[in-house]
Amino acid sequence: MPKLRKCSTLYATYMKILVTLTIAVTLASCISQQQTDEVISKTIHIPDSLGTFYSRQEYNDYKKLKTISAQLKLDSLENDTSSLEIRVWSLSSYFNPQSVRILKKRNGKYLLSLITFYVAPQNWETGKIDSIRPELRVQISSSDIEKLKIDSIWKLPSQSEMSNGDSFGCVDGSDLLLEMSNKVKYKYSFYRCPYILRERDKVFETIDIFSNKIGALFRQ
Repeated sequence: MPKLRKCSTLYATYMKILVTLTIAVTLASCISQQQTDEVISKTIHIPDSLGTFYSRQEYNDYKKLKTISAQLKLDSLENDTSSLEIRVWSLSSYFNPQSVRILKKRNGKYLLSLITFYVAPQNWETGKIDSIRPELRVQISSSDIEKLKIDSIWKLPSQSEMSNGDSFGCVDGSDLLLEMSNKVKYKYSFYRCPYILRERDKVFETIDIFSNKIGALFRQ
């Protein structure tokens, strides 16, 4: 009987230790998850849908991009907390093909890809894609990334954020839409025919040079 009582006592002690360890592990997991959530919380910068003319146009094109991105099977950058990714979109309702150049950093390497696709004029408002060309991919070096001066592009205002942004426009040209994302922030910007307007404002010149440098990386 004493031996049975001793076993019961040992079992009770063991269960107390097990419960204590379980609670401690659970709390540690919750704290770790909370810290992780805090670390990866992300700021989202998109146009004001109720602002100026270009702000509303930027927002409409932003929504269209979401439709197009889904058809191209591109992940939402707003929810991506993996690493750097930049998408340079060239879109026009007047001619085809449309295109997106995607620069991403994964596992310490920089990859650049080009996707071209077609949208029939009658489907332009909805963004429904008719066909997609095979994707082109290249790997680029860290020195190429430095030449892009990405930090300065983060600071560029979108056209609707420029003090005179509403005064710029063009006919029969293409728009440059820019998505930039890293672990902590996402930014969307819109520029109307920057290759035509580059002589009229430094913002258009800067984004056009950036776009051209991205394109040149496929030819080197």
